[in-house]
Amino acid sequence: MLAHMKTQTINESTDEIRILVSKSLTPAVENAISSILKLIETRQESEEILLPAENLFPDAGPDMAMRGLRTKEGLTQKQLAEKLGITQVRISEYENGKRPIPKKLAHKIEETFGVTYKAFL
Repeated sequence: MLAHMKTQTINESTDEIRILVSKSLTPAVENAISSILKLIETRQESEEILLPAENLFPDAGPDMAMRGLRTKEGLTQKQLAEKLGITQVRISEYENGKRPIPKKLAHKIEETFGVTYKAFL
C-alpha cells in the first residue's frame, strides 16, 4: 500500500490529510478528497452544505464499506471473519468486490458493530 498526502490551505490555515490506501483505490480516494476540498473552497461561511455520500464517493460500494469498517475497528480480515462466523477468504472476496455481501450477513454486521446494514448491500 502507498501513503498519499494532500495538503490544502484554506483561510490561512493548513489542514493535512493522510490516508493509506491500496493503489487500486488511490484514484477514487483522490477524486473524493478533491470534491470535498472544492466544496469547502467555494461555499460561503453562512452556508451549510449537506450532500449524500454517493455524490462525494461515487465509486463507493459494499466492498469499500466492508474494508472501511474493518479498518475503523482495527481488525485484520481474519479477526473480522471470526467475529462474523465466516472465513477470511470470504472477507477478502467481499472487500475486493468478487462476491456480493448477503443480506443476512449485512444484518449480522449491523448487530455486531452497530452500523446500518444498508451500507453493505
